[in-house]
Amino acid sequence: MTRPMRARAGLAAAALLAILCLAGPSGAVAKKKHDLSPIHVSGTVYTFDDQTPVAGATVGVAELPGLSSLSQPDGRYDLVVPDGTTFTPYADAPGHHRIYLQTYVSQGKDLERVNFQMPTEAAYNGLAAILNVPRDANNQLVSCAVVSTFSTINVRNLSFSGFVDYGAHGVAGATARSSPALPTPVYFNESVIPDASRTESSIDGGVVWPVVPSGIYRFTAQHPSSRFSPFRATCEPGRVVNANPPQGFYELAPGERLDSSVAASLGSLGFDRGAKARLRARVKAREYVAVSGLLRHGKRTLSRRRTKGYAPGKRTLSFPVGRRLAGKRVAVKLTVEDGQGNVRTLARKTQVPAL
Repeated sequence: MTRPMRARAGLAAAALLAILCLAGPSGAVAKKKHDLSPIHVSGTVYTFDDQTPVAGATVGVAELPGLSSLSQPDGRYDLVVPDGTTFTPYADAPGHHRIYLQTYVSQGKDLERVNFQMPTEAAYNGLAAILNVPRDANNQLVSCAVVSTFSTINVRNLSFSGFVDYGAHGVAGATARSSPALPTPVYFNESVIPDASRTESSIDGGVVWPVVPSGIYRFTAQHPSSRFSPFRATCEPGRVVNANPPQGFYELAPGERLDSSVAASLGSLGFDRGAKARLRARVKAREYVAVSGLLRHGKRTLSRRRTKGYAPGKRTLSFPVGRRLAGKRVAVKLTVEDGQGNVRTLARKTQVPAL
């Protein structure tokens, strides 16, 4: 969520603790179309309490163990991530509580301003106490918490110093929901304190789901006159996911297109004959997609397949078909997911030839 700025330095200590890890898009540097080389993810790691850059923080990726980068004296880091990969960045630093960011898919563009707002352990404890979140014997959340900020478009492309100097960067009057559905979130009031009586965001912009079961969620925002980007979060027990500005719920420019469809279609269905006969289903994708699917005969599922990673172009799933299916009709059902989490279902029936 939005942290207090210099103008609010006099807030009570409890309020300061409350907003710690409750603090868009990043700048994206275009690569050559369909370039599958690694991308660079960069930003600044800083302490929530006083916005001091954190040197020597370890930035890693939950899905890619062993991949890491250290932040520099100015808090900057640069992480190289394989293209077409689902990745959830996290940061560790002495005296601070580990923070995860939202879940991304690398899509041929470098990502900038992917910042980490890290609470001290004291601030983490203050927030957990205010929200009355269950913790285990190791002081970790029993479930997961997801936090974001409805942030103004004015901070989307600022440098880190400009972002810090801007002041409160929330948008009032917004609400949010998740898919799969979660209980109504808690919004933060103007004093930067979680306020269960609020039904929409304040100028602070902060919103938190304090108890989230394990799973992958897509969060969307609603507002009478502004539009915001959605984001995805991957929850596991103990995680604090902070989709903080300028990521998470960032405000879209007037007329800015929001990706809500999947640019892919089902191409050909073909068969390979012989001892290892297979049905091949080809998807033609005009964006980065992952494809999963199943082959069915009647009500029986015969096999399941999924393509590796996300990529544009032609994605092919190959299903084994036995000779017993020769002359029978089968159904192919494909689920195509793009890098923003949009999903499209493609289905077709066909008759298996003599094999």
